[in-house]
Formats: sequence, C-alpha cells, structure tokens
Amino acid sequence: MVHFCFLKTRLRNEEIISAIKDYKAISIRPELASLKGFIGFCFQKAEEDFVRKENVAKDFAIEWLCRIACTRNIGKAVEFCLREGEVAGIASKIKIPKRIIDAVGTGVKFPNSRKALMGLRTDYAIPAGVNKNLKFENILKEKCIVAFLE
Repeated sequence: MVHFCFLKTRLRNEEIISAIKDYKAISIRPELASLKGFIGFCFQKAEEDFVRKENVAKDFAIEWLCRIACTRNIGKAVEFCLREGEVAGIASKIKIPKRIIDAVGTGVKFPNSRKALMGLRTDYAIPAGVNKNLKFENILKEKCIVAFLE
C-alpha cells in the first residue's frame, strides 16, 4: 500500500525530498499523485526492478520516478515528475509521521479535475482518441511496461 498526501509548501523540492527520504517516499506534481493506482503500480515495478537487479537508477526514489514518467532516462523522469507550484504530492510506502508532514507543509485537498487529467494526457503524449474503454491509469500502466521492455 502506498500512502498519499497533498501539501501546500514553500520548500524547494530538494528540501522536501531531504525531509521524507527515510520513508521510501517521493515528492511529485500533485496531478500525478492523484493517479493513486498508477503510482502504486509504479512503486511495485520499481521494487521488482531492484530485486531483479534491472534498475536504471541507484536510488529507489529515482527508479520510482522513472517508472512514473515511463522512461529509462533519469533526467527526463526527474524533470517530468517534479512539482512547479505551491502544492506537492507526496507518495510513500511507509506512513510519514505527522510531525514530518507538518514540517514540510500544510495538508490540502487536490481536486481530481478533468483539466488536470487532460493535461496529463498531453504530458504523456496519449492522443485523445486512444481506446476510450480503458481507464487512463491502465493506459499509463501499459505505457510504463512498454518503456522498460528491452
């Protein structure tokens, strides 16, 4: 199980990552964190990569970001996943204590908006007409798998 929260924060990404690193956690764009099923799937795939010694990154969090971004390119993955605004999405395998969360920012609700979903469709380069019968998260899972095939 992956734990999620959304925080309004003034901290830089590096400061957030430093605060949460002991909890097998990542800080990402909030619209990505709203894809809970996909983020959990990517966590599992990143763990499998490390078990099979097929990881592209030395750091687990970076491997997780690569899976989320559907790329083996670490630079592209980090750029794709990092937040730019005041709200950060936090995903972690280990529940982060409230005192750490409070030190990072203030909890907020992030609306799962159609606009954010359409923006992600564009970011992931998924044409609007692609199999409308499949859930968006399932399309991303397939894209993630294909990106890591050799």
